[in-house]
Amino acid sequence: MKKRNVFFCKIINAFNILLRRKKKPEKKPSLTRRAKLKKIIRKKGAKLGKIIKKSPKPAEKLTTQIDELLEIVGTRKEVSIDEIARKLKQESEKIEDWGRLLEEQGLVELVYPENPFKKPYLRRLHEEK
Repeated sequence: MKKRNVFFCKIINAFNILLRRKKKPEKKPSLTRRAKLKKIIRKKGAKLGKIIKKSPKPAEKLTTQIDELLEIVGTRKEVSIDEIARKLKQESEKIEDWGRLLEEQGLVELVYPENPFKKPYLRRLHEEK
């Protein structure tokens, strides 16, 4: 019986120790832009007129590799699939698949030459103004 009581006492002591431990203080929330400016003004004694507010940068336009493919084909009339694959660092088969999809949408034309030694290429359909 004594062993059992000693064991339970140790468990209870361990729980009490855990409960008494102090929790780490939570981090303060980040300051807003206005609060940061006020803090700078107070620290350096600067005047509000001297602080130049920078406008936020516009978000960059999101582009995909298919957009890049269309851009490459748009710069030249005809571009071989191998050349596009090198520029986009993709496999030729994948570029050919993309070409088929774009051909279905009427954006480019996938051309297989009659000469079997020549590689297939993409041709733009509409002339840009």
